[in-house]
Amino acid sequence: MRKVLSFLALGLMAIFIFGCGDMEGETGPQGPPGVPCDACIDTASIIPGAVTSYWQAEGRGDIQTSGTWALMPDMELNITTSGGPVLIVFNASFRAETGGVIHIRLLIDDQAVDQKIGGSSNTFSAFTISLSRIVELSPGDHKVRIEWGVSGAFPGTITQSNGARVLTVIELKR
Repeated sequence: MRKVLSFLALGLMAIFIFGCGDMEGETGPQGPPGVPCDACIDTASIIPGAVTSYWQAEGRGDIQTSGTWALMPDMELNITTSGGPVLIVFNASFRAETGGVIHIRLLIDDQAVDQKIGGSSNTFSAFTISLSRIVELSPGDHKVRIEWGVSGAFPGTITQSNGARVLTVIELKR
């Protein structure tokens, strides 16, 4: 069963990552006509009956951090699950204004479950951070959020820019 869930999750991640464009307002064959691809998951491509529930948070516009852990604006979801495995995917593009190391962490019910680090010592360098994780959650209400902070030998200011930041949660059927 775990292999089947892993295979299904990889397929869903491919739909999310490759089925969405990276240009704001991009439309066409990668997404439904008229829908910006950087904010879509083409649910018609998902195996019928494989998804129990689906939630998505999207933020647009430049935001900055230069401090310790803080909630990334617009990156919090309150979900209610039925107890199936949950695929969580986060993606955003960043720009190091003055160099810096950015830390991104995924929290579920205020507990850190994953973390990614990216950045550059170069001023105005751009990079993308993606995070994906499959977790087992008990049936009931849960809070899923992304926090971020800056640290390192080159502390500076990091801007999230170049389109949307997206947090997607998909509960899979057992």
